[in-house]
Amino acid sequence: MQLIALCPFGLEKLTRDEVKALGLKVGGQAAGKVFFEGGWDAILKANLHLRTAERVLAVLGTFPAGDFDQLFEGTTSLPWEEWLSPHTTIVVEKVKTYKSKLTSIPAVQGMVQKAVFQRLCDRWGLRSLPQVGPVTGLRVYLEHDRALAAVDTTGPALHNRGYRKNAGEAPIKENLAAALLLFSGWRRKYPLYDPLCGSGTILAEALLFAFDIPPGLRRAFAFEHLVPHVALDWKILKDEGRAKIDTSHRVRICGSDKDLRVLEAARQNLDRLELDVKVQLEHLSMEEARADRVGAGDDAGFLITNPPYGERLNDRPHAENLSRQMRHFSRTFPGWKLGVLTSLETFPAQIGLEAYVVRNLVNGPLPVKYYQIQL
Repeated sequence: MQLIALCPFGLEKLTRDEVKALGLKVGGQAAGKVFFEGGWDAILKANLHLRTAERVLAVLGTFPAGDFDQLFEGTTSLPWEEWLSPHTTIVVEKVKTYKSKLTSIPAVQGMVQKAVFQRLCDRWGLRSLPQVGPVTGLRVYLEHDRALAAVDTTGPALHNRGYRKNAGEAPIKENLAAALLLFSGWRRKYPLYDPLCGSGTILAEALLFAFDIPPGLRRAFAFEHLVPHVALDWKILKDEGRAKIDTSHRVRICGSDKDLRVLEAARQNLDRLELDVKVQLEHLSMEEARADRVGAGDDAGFLITNPPYGERLNDRPHAENLSRQMRHFSRTFPGWKLGVLTSLETFPAQIGLEAYVVRNLVNGPLPVKYYQIQL
């Protein structure tokens, strides 16, 4: 079976490496997509363990779709009844078109939904679908007059881990925070400090990574309402994931912020991980941060942060000034590596240091860059 792991632009290689690490056969990749193969167990593993992906799709088939007749016939030819249940609400939630004659997304959505409903009504002997119960999402991609139809096995995107109930004004998504840690090369033996920690997302993702905690362990998934699902198989896989968690590792993960309100949100979010681990949170301005105040000892570590961009909070001069203020990290965190996610193209010039890692990414709708600098 062909599967697709969707991910934010720029994270394709990380997601691909994660899929391979699960022992799954990886195919090609495209912008925001990693193709791989596997059975039902691969769907469960990918949803449970992938840190950088957004969702996992199961491809039901591909077919010519140069006009609406072909689209309808191709859609009705697929075995939807092997996946979908009459006890769910079935929605064509996403359509994308590229270099195809069919360009109207609402029209494609309507035709695909009509075709799926007709197929299911014929197979189930119904006049209409009940459309009750949890939502099952369908996705259709049209490219060069060919359609790919898929079932979303994830539901709410994978960045919804379940621990973050409180967020700041411009929070980073959990999977992007995990990606920053992977891009940086941070490992649990090194100190990690976020001097603008906000609601603590980078810190929380570091804990999940350091202790080998599956990011999908605490949430529900759309696949639990699909026909092939066996609850016992899912329980066994989660139990295996829990058995590999090891909180005995020594970690030095710290954060600070000048806003007491978001610090309290960070504490609450970290507490929801239910780990018997103390994360140091300090009420400090960025200028007050020093290595000896974050429990790093003599070891050089990693500063990883997502400062305000300016565009999102309508204060670009403040964001630029914040970048210039980071120059003092060369004195207060000598030998550390600094990783910053920002939309400011001028960031290296603002801080006065050359970045040796630059990644083009997106944070929601915004194009951003991840810069890593040796202090």
